[in-house]
Amino acid sequence: MHYAPKSKLSYAEAVQIIVKAFHLTFDKLRLFKLPNASNFYPNVMNDAWYSNSFIIAHFNGVVIPKDVNPSSTITREQFTKLLIPVLGRKYNLPMIKISANVKDQDQITPDIESFALRLIHYRITELDKDGNFLPKNELTRGEATTWVYNALHVTSAQKPSLSDKVTVSIEDE
Repeated sequence: MHYAPKSKLSYAEAVQIIVKAFHLTFDKLRLFKLPNASNFYPNVMNDAWYSNSFIIAHFNGVVIPKDVNPSSTITREQFTKLLIPVLGRKYNLPMIKISANVKDQDQITPDIESFALRLIHYRITELDKDGNFLPKNELTRGEATTWVYNALHVTSAQKPSLSDKVTVSIEDE
């Protein structure tokens, strides 16, 4: 499989990354029968490579829109909405009231604004050189990988310092 870090991340890939990276399971649930992904998300085919990740995410409280299109690309804002609640629930990250000088804060959907600020506060991501979060931009695989890596540092009680913060550099082939 080709990694392609500049490629846009699909919703299915995003759910898969979060489920795998944070070891989400439904092992502790007593299910008599494994449900079908289409029971929760009509657009998710039950035999798709990502269907189990959607089921696992659902049972772990990951909020995914019922009408999700798994093959659509995911925005920075949408990935934020998947990632931060997982960190909060699984690792008991405290709810904090913070403010940041985000130039395009008015473009962030209001119910996701606090999540985006937490991403910045915990150094999971940074603003661009102009101070923008760019919430509506599609997320690349490389960016998602960096965010998850930095989030894993936060969950291991090691805030990424300036020296161990990871930056993905992508060179044209």
